[in-house]
Amino acid sequence: MTDKTPKLVHDAEPTPLSDIDIVWAMQSRLEKLFSLTQVTSNTELGDKTHVIQSHLSMASNSLVDELQILAEELADRLTL
Repeated sequence: MTDKTPKLVHDAEPTPLSDIDIVWAMQSRLEKLFSLTQVTSNTELGDKTHVIQSHLSMASNSLVDELQILAEELADRLTL
């Protein structure tokens, strides 16, 4: 009878992001936010414009939240 219990291969401790990693992550979110802004401002989205803009707005809010978290993390590091 074989043991089917999953085995832990290694302890995967998350490595903290470096300052430059945080800056790159912020840059990525800003680029995505800019792209979403361009799409949201498009008046030719058709009859589903309101629905599409609503979904894009939720995605934008999520990106802004992520940017806030990253900015706070970077600010904490820079004040140490």
